[in-house]
Amino acid sequence: MKTHASVKSAIIVTASTFLFTATAAAQERTAQVTVQEGSPPVVQTAPPVAQERETITEKGGPSTGMLASGAVVFGVSYGAAAIAGAASDTADDDELYLPFAGPWMALNNHDGTGSKVFLVTDGVFQALGGVLVINAFLNPQERTVTRTHTAEVHVAPAVSPEFLGLAATGRF
Repeated sequence: MKTHASVKSAIIVTASTFLFTATAAAQERTAQVTVQEGSPPVVQTAPPVAQERETITEKGGPSTGMLASGAVVFGVSYGAAAIAGAASDTADDDELYLPFAGPWMALNNHDGTGSKVFLVTDGVFQALGGVLVINAFLNPQERTVTRTHTAEVHVAPAVSPEFLGLAATGRF
């Protein structure tokens, strides 16, 4: 009777030791235990667990870089035109308060080459800023996501009064 209890105790101690060492290594590799009569357990390393990769391209909202740069370009050029219109004493420069069309409308009211260069440059930059903002919505942001699915296998000893063996659980 005592021999039977000491064999059970030895099996439980051996199984517990194997459980703690196998659980630590289970995430990196799986282990197979072969027990031969009269010899200690032999651990054989199984090949690495297969990984599956999935790449997805998702489209989101407007392109934030294009939207921000368009807003800055338009804001600076329109702000310069509005300030010039406010600083001017001429009634014809009130057209500069109109976005996009204002610089082109005020072009006929100015004689100096410097004023015309300023108005054309300002009109081009206002249009460029508007095109960038519209283009940000026409070309939405894209994001590429790669997901890796790894199979997990856990091997642990299974001990009962009628059975001595291994139990394998996993997620695939």
